Amino acid sequence: MMVTDPQYCNSRLTRGVGTATAVIVIAVYFGTGVFDHEIWSPAEPAFAGVVWTMFRGGSLAVPRIHDFYYLEKPPLSYWLGWLSCKAVGKLDAGCLRFPTAVLGVLCLCLVYWIANKRNGTWIACITVFFTATSVEFYYSTHLAGSQPVAVFFVFLCFALFLRTLLKGDGADVKCDLAFLAALAVSFYAKNFFTFLIVLPPVILFLLLKRKFRRAAQSVILVMVFTAVAIAPWVFAIYNEGGLHYLRVVFFDNTFGRFFNFSHLERFTFGPLDDAFTVARGDPRYIYLLALFRRAAPWSLVFVAALIWLFRHRGVDNFKFFLKVTIISVPVLLTFSASRPQNYIDPLLFIMLLIVGEFLRGLFFIAGSVTRFERALFNINLAVVAAAVTIAPIVLGIYFGKPTFFGLSLLIGLAFAVLAWRFQGAYRGPPFAYGITCLVTLSTFVMIIVVMPSFDALKSQAVFFDEIRDQIAGREVYTTVLDDRRLPLITYYLNRRVPIVQDRERILQLLKGDVKVGVIFNRVDYLKAEKYLDQIPHKVISPSLGSKVFVLVNNP
Repeated sequence: MMVTDPQYCNSRLTRGVGTATAVIVIAVYFGTGVFDHEIWSPAEPAFAGVVWTMFRGGSLAVPRIHDFYYLEKPPLSYWLGWLSCKAVGKLDAGCLRFPTAVLGVLCLCLVYWIANKRNGTWIACITVFFTATSVEFYYSTHLAGSQPVAVFFVFLCFALFLRTLLKGDGADVKCDLAFLAALAVSFYAKNFFTFLIVLPPVILFLLLKRKFRRAAQSVILVMVFTAVAIAPWVFAIYNEGGLHYLRVVFFDNTFGRFFNFSHLERFTFGPLDDAFTVARGDPRYIYLLALFRRAAPWSLVFVAALIWLFRHRGVDNFKFFLKVTIISVPVLLTFSASRPQNYIDPLLFIMLLIVGEFLRGLFFIAGSVTRFERALFNINLAVVAAAVTIAPIVLGIYFGKPTFFGLSLLIGLAFAVLAWRFQGAYRGPPFAYGITCLVTLSTFVMIIVVMPSFDALKSQAVFFDEIRDQIAGREVYTTVLDDRRLPLITYYLNRRVPIVQDRERILQLLKGDVKVGVIFNRVDYLKAEKYLDQIPHKVISPSLGSKVFVLVNNP
């Protein structure tokens, strides 16, 4: 039956649903993935290395790894990590991640805010659970880095602009000013990346709606606000590195990522500069695939919602903006020379609002949804429920821990009870809410159970714990010079280690009378085995965890 019963509008019931959703989301986002594992590659080492430098008295204006500038991203995310560590008085992996988890919850609040204004509490809460259990969104908001900060600002900018559409003719200048000010400040998250995602669909929407004056004002004001917002940082980095630093920030890491340039020999690069080469070579259609991957495990629901959205024509500005954005952003990103898949992450806000529009039609508008669209929705719920139930068994087999099997039994029992409780009423929002809520809670419990096993597999802390005694009283060097491994050495050994990449120099150090240890990247060590065989040495490799490093000591 189509849900039109007044009980779904009961204020006490809806308040209870909203409160329960908030409690569950806070528990999931702070109870797992923040304080329960070490630094994980590839995203977190560079972040940890920069914050280590700031924490040990380095420049707050210019992010650095070891002694090298690292201007790939502006410093806002590093400042948040630095403040978090300063608040507890120590460098800690959990403290580095805490700000991103906070921003993740704020993103969910923004989803709830707009979805609730548009479609009411039930649909808003279901949409929040869809977002919270999106694999890529959960993963990115539980890793230290700049990406979650950029995603938050895109969510915020879209939410503020959509709020003006919800107000209609009642929207005032303050709404637009808040949107444009947030976009200007977002530069500190990831250069002009947020502008690339937010501004084109907004301007295109305004032009298609023939609001030429508002479009022109928006462009002019955002330029003025951005100039004012970034001026202090521009002066600060100029004072430390002159025009070279400004070029790296405003040319290399903006135009250098979007376009391909030849004759790079004209430029002077630092050892950690890779803007002109990173993430090249992926096919242009990569963002079409990434779009559906970002919706996982709710990709079929998103497909159904997308079909529903473009089947319905009308003059509704809200839905029209969703259409403009979901088309224009992926198309625009295909023109970028650098095409990391995570560029599409912030579009999840628009994707889930599209799902919210579909849910309103599914639950409250008779005849709005086709049988095919409803089937996709039901199949996706069933598949996710089955996957969450079976996952502990698969993980138990993978990690060799049969105790995980019991969790599958409990989750399966919970879904069975839910199905029995709602028998005959599977088309209402309470059942969909119950399924998504149970999926969220089951995922929460599962992550708690398996996190120690995942951390043991991915962490490189084990290696550094094992070599502390081996390097005691020795001069320590490394051959590593990149932004994924060098920061780990600095972070875990809590000191800068001299970098030596010349083969003859390494042999001289190991042949000498002074006790020396050299930390190799494993790949480099395998290449160096032949010339190391010329001298006596001892090799120490991690017994557990990620086997990325090798320590070579002389006798």
